[in-house]
Amino acid sequence: MQERPQPARAEASCAGMRCARRRFALAGFVLCALLPLTAAAQQAELQPERVVIRHDTILRYVPRYELTLETSAASSSTLFWRRVDQVPVYERISLDASGLGNRAVEVHVSAWGAADATMPAQSQGQLLSGDFATAYAKAGWRSLSAWGGRRFVTWGLPGGLHLDGVGVEERAKSGLYFEAVAGRPVTSVSTVLGSHSEYTQPTVAYGARVGYDRPGTLAAAGSYIERWSNGLAANRALMGTVAYRPYERLDLLASSTFDVRSGVQEARVQAAYLATDEIEPELAYVHADPRKLLPSWSILSMFATDVYDEGVLGVTGHVSHDWSARVELGMRRSYLPGAPKEGAHLGYRTDASVRFRPTGQRTEVVCEISRRDEGETALFITRLAAAFVPYYPLRIAPELGAAVDEHDSKRTALLARLSAELPLGPRWTSALSADLARTPIALLEVRSLLRVSYLLDGGSH
Repeated sequence: MQERPQPARAEASCAGMRCARRRFALAGFVLCALLPLTAAAQQAELQPERVVIRHDTILRYVPRYELTLETSAASSSTLFWRRVDQVPVYERISLDASGLGNRAVEVHVSAWGAADATMPAQSQGQLLSGDFATAYAKAGWRSLSAWGGRRFVTWGLPGGLHLDGVGVEERAKSGLYFEAVAGRPVTSVSTVLGSHSEYTQPTVAYGARVGYDRPGTLAAAGSYIERWSNGLAANRALMGTVAYRPYERLDLLASSTFDVRSGVQEARVQAAYLATDEIEPELAYVHADPRKLLPSWSILSMFATDVYDEGVLGVTGHVSHDWSARVELGMRRSYLPGAPKEGAHLGYRTDASVRFRPTGQRTEVVCEISRRDEGETALFITRLAAAFVPYYPLRIAPELGAAVDEHDSKRTALLARLSAELPLGPRWTSALSADLARTPIALLEVRSLLRVSYLLDGGSH
């Protein structure tokens, strides 16, 4: 089931969302940050007033497994894992208002809260949790704007920066722009109900970005961000991105993140060419060092994977107005820096997908197949999903998925899901999904989710 994206929520998850253009699907998070709508930003004071409010009530049933040691357990599966059934209730609300205060002010808030009625029966656990994902206000005058509050800064660090702070931005009509931010990074603590912010150590982050944007032709930006945590400099990162369209059918992209102390963290170059209206090939090269993306004092650095270089060739074809297909081949070389060359291992992945969407109908079918072999692990992944409207406005979406570990059948996972969405009125929508899953821990697991949503769009005035 898909949810209608809102501006604040889209900004909060910009690092992971897909770009509208299929040719940059491998680097959507870069383009989202790199290609701002300069003309819209310069005319912010002329935007009409609009207020959008969304509220979701979500009731979930999902079993959770805790690592334990039961000496009296009847089987090995219950010897190490203890099943805990949960029925948490989530409340999510978002508000996006623009064109306020003489059409020059915008406000964005996204918050959530959760409670679990089953938790009192457990010896340990948290009954309530909640937090703000974003909560900031932005005001603009001519080409200058300033904001304050909590938001995601989508540039400067891989994955972005969650920040409580302030920022200023200047955009000239020529396409040049400058942006600076400073504040306290949001540190999260994970609980069974979700992650909420918690400050136990002094932290600070600050940085700036300068760039040039000529929509449809060239977008380039360079940035520097420094982040301190636990009294140490966790990041001193330089990021550069360039997207260039020399002519209508060719798009070029290059990006790199460089840590001042340790060197290149990740780099990417990509080219997409629209050979015909039906065929679009892409070629990309990616280098990443996961260890450099984590602070040296973080315990997660112990689990970082090897450095890898990957070359990707993909082709998207539009067979007809109703059918489209994509094939992608990636070759990867992974290694440990300083280790003998013989220690490097080669891997590959092949991905194929077919999509059927009849013109003018509310039906869609997607089939995806992938095989990934990284030398030490080999996975075969498949997914078949459909969506149709048997009786308007009821929408049904069945889905089947499997991830088969070719080296160890016990790690194979299977999923069968049935989802339904039914509008209850002009502003209310209900949705229900039920899952049957086989996981490496459980032979059979049942999950379910019920969502009731309310959407109020004030429209333009």
